Amino acid sequence: EINMRIMYNKTAWKLIEQTQAGGPTDIAVEVTADYPMVSLVAMLFPSPDWFVGIRGVNLCDGGMWRDSLNITTLQPWDAGTEDGDMFSINNTATDPVENITLITKDTAGTPFMGPNDIATLGRLMFKRVNKPMVYSCSGEQKYKLTFKGTWSETRQPVTTFPENAHFSPLIGCTHKY
Repeated sequence: EINMRIMYNKTAWKLIEQTQAGGPTDIAVEVTADYPMVSLVAMLFPSPDWFVGIRGVNLCDGGMWRDSLNITTLQPWDAGTEDGDMFSINNTATDPVENITLITKDTAGTPFMGPNDIATLGRLMFKRVNKPMVYSCSGEQKYKLTFKGTWSETRQPVTTFPENAHFSPLIGCTHKY
């Protein structure tokens, strides 16, 4: 779907993908003045359709390229495409599909429900790698994106933490809006 947007309607510019789950955490990201925004997701596995991610993070701030940006709070989201409220992958499709919603400590029936806020499941760090003399948002800029997953049994004490818990590879794109 991202490749179709890149080819046909030009709302997306570059695909961003981690080649394998648990693979290299440093990923190259290229942005331009026309495509300064980044959106990324990684699925929690196993889960019905839960994920972490960012949407429309602009690396051009006030007309200047950011040197770095740290997103330290990645919360779980429900994509609304599969029924299920536990860490499992064999779930029926949600019909009709529901809106994407944030999972909180108050989301009934999920293993995240409890008295305390959900600890961040990970963080993303963008670091600009080429720094030309002109800092204004023009031309192409390259960033190193580091994804650090912090989802673990000790940080997210739930009733039944899943065996082999991990994130899918990150996928996303740079885009206009």
